[in-house]
Amino acid sequence: MLMGLLSTPIPFQHQKRLGTLKRFSSIPNVYLHGGVYPYKQILKHLKKLFMKMTIAVAALSLITLFTSCEKEKSDDNCTLTKNNLAGTYKLTQLKYKPSATLPEQDFLALMEECEKDDLLILNSNGTYNYTDVGITCTPPGTNTGTWSLTGNSLQSDGIFEGEISSFDCKKVVYFVQNSNVQGDKLTFTMTKQ
Repeated sequence: MLMGLLSTPIPFQHQKRLGTLKRFSSIPNVYLHGGVYPYKQILKHLKKLFMKMTIAVAALSLITLFTSCEKEKSDDNCTLTKNNLAGTYKLTQLKYKPSATLPEQDFLALMEECEKDDLLILNSNGTYNYTDVGITCTPPGTNTGTWSLTGNSLQSDGIFEGEISSFDCKKVVYFVQNSNVQGDKLTFTMTKQ
């Protein structure tokens, strides 16, 4: 039935309204809302509608792109300062390289499960709390002390120190060289919680 509606010629009494002088048109027509409209006219209207929708989608895409770029720019402004470094961290990666010629090893996998969930809280006043959370070790690994930052050098009176190689306000990577043997390197990755 729909095919019949789309291919039915325009009756003579409606041809003047549509601007055609032919008694029968070979162009398929569509009957909508009590009126007869040539197929080409509807197609032209749909093309205009499609263009408007395309422009709207493109505009929304550009807005999303510019909004997301602004967020990334704000992260790039993170500088290494004592106040920016302050926060609660969890050890997420620990790599050990015995020498420049030997491959790097994953030391986090060798740690006890009770040590992997511990938190290091660096306070902006220069104190720290190392807290044994989650699975508690026996004896617990809780510790407190002081810490400082000089340039890229991180110092403490206890469990951590080293040279910071990267910091993005979400993650800090620092390393210690010659910790076990001459030429080795131990790299810590701490992620803010």
